[in-house]
Amino acid sequence: MLYIHRPTLHDLNECARLDASYLTQHVWQMTMHINNTDMQVSFHLISLPRETHIAAAVADDNLLRFWQRGDCLLSARLNN
Repeated sequence: MLYIHRPTLHDLNECARLDASYLTQHVWQMTMHINNTDMQVSFHLISLPRETHIAAAVADDNLLRFWQRGDCLLSARLNN
């Protein structure tokens, strides 16, 4: 069973230990065109010549701050 609840401090500590890095062969390329008072932003999916590792920034300070502020954070736990 999947349990969804407001996270405890223990949950935040477990989330801070998660490795959010990943491997990819694609990136989003952003282009911006400005003409007088108009701005157009486009995103294009680009293939990379080889797989690259993306290291994710550690978000534990933000998690704690959001939790202390009472922001809507949810935690999910499968069984125990």
